[in-house]
Amino acid sequence: MAQINATQLLGMLTFPWNTFQTLFLDKFGHDTNAIVGLFVLLIVSGYHRRIFNFTKKHFSSSVSVDQDDDLYDPVMSWMSEQKPEEHSNTLSVKTVLEKGHQRLRKPGIQISPAIGSTFYLRHDGYWFSFRRNTIASSRNGMKPAAEKPAAEKEVITIQCFSTSPKPCTDLIEHIQLVHWTQSATVTAIRKPSEYYDRRHAAWTTFSTQPMRSMDSVDLDSEQKKRIVKDMEDYLNSSDMYAASGVPYRRGYLFHGPPGTGKTSFIRALAGHLKADICILSLSSSDLNDELALLLVSNMPTGSILLIEDIDSAGLTRDDTPDSNGNFKSGITLAGFLNAIDGIASSQGHILIMTTKFPSKLEDAILRPGRVDIQEHFGNASKDTAKNMFIRMCSPHTAKTMEEVRDLAMEFAEHVDDKKFSPAQIQGFLQQTCDPEKACADISKWVKAELIKCEKRTAGRKIID
Repeated sequence: MAQINATQLLGMLTFPWNTFQTLFLDKFGHDTNAIVGLFVLLIVSGYHRRIFNFTKKHFSSSVSVDQDDDLYDPVMSWMSEQKPEEHSNTLSVKTVLEKGHQRLRKPGIQISPAIGSTFYLRHDGYWFSFRRNTIASSRNGMKPAAEKPAAEKEVITIQCFSTSPKPCTDLIEHIQLVHWTQSATVTAIRKPSEYYDRRHAAWTTFSTQPMRSMDSVDLDSEQKKRIVKDMEDYLNSSDMYAASGVPYRRGYLFHGPPGTGKTSFIRALAGHLKADICILSLSSSDLNDELALLLVSNMPTGSILLIEDIDSAGLTRDDTPDSNGNFKSGITLAGFLNAIDGIASSQGHILIMTTKFPSKLEDAILRPGRVDIQEHFGNASKDTAKNMFIRMCSPHTAKTMEEVRDLAMEFAEHVDDKKFSPAQIQGFLQQTCDPEKACADISKWVKAELIKCEKRTAGRKIID
């Protein structure tokens, strides 16, 4: 059997073998059989565990990524891209439903190391181990309203065979950069974290949506420009706020009937401003004054705090129980105002509230400094109907853009100004994408919708 140069063999490994070479190679020379025998003896005697633990403690570094941290999903995705099936035989499989319009599209599969398993990977000249574990969640967050069973969360530990933590932090920065590049075209939707981890991360991402273009929002063009400019000016004027001693906050109230584009416009704003959307539901049974303050004070800078249908939360000065002994909401008006405008409230974010009934809101909520801009979202004008026709019908015809515009003018003539919501017109155009057929059918559709509207109005009068 050919002799192997043990010095070269050990030098190929990243473990610091200098001490081992000094102690053992000088004694045994280059006798590979003696070295192998020594290792077998160590394993049989049980000393290999002590040696491994000693090596792990003194000659490696590690970083851990918590399940509730924004880095968790990017790390899991990156691990899956490294083909762990080639490095480990204990795996976890997750079905990935791709977002698209093909109903029969085959679901994808994400393969990752199984919980409790470890796989090794060489990256950028270093050996790394990746291990997934579950740990008991500490209850150092906000106290839950009712006692809940102990929960577990997952932690990914990345370990590098290096005495310096720099290879681990470099890898994390690499994964973060890859994720940032891939997520440049999506908007992150956040919700409050679970109660046991809110001190660590108040908000957690639960969905990502493709960025929506401003051109896809059916709203008066001048109104869109006015709101966008005001938000851009606000985000670019932090120095001016600081110099004047004014809290760096901006609040908006979007009000109007359903289907008029409030939520769609907010999504488009988030995409345009490259901002996350943090959704706060005031009707949540877990929400109270203390939690609301914690969430708002930990808003990511530049993000949008969205509170939809604020009128339904029942925020009034009369915070008394109803006939059943229950409060209208877990959060009081005073607690809400303190959260959005108190001394501990964060700065640098955008507050957007929506409502169908602005007259139901307390004046204290609407005062300047809390709500700086109020915008009414109404039914579609003739000009909006024309633009919707061009946007939705032009991709489905061979006609020139000039011909489509002429048909759009004809279409808009049959749509009563400010009578129908953008959602109603969009529903019609989705069913009739052909521009000529849409023009031919619009009169009939308008008459049918007006009859429905009259019946709904008559029904409400009878109830009243």
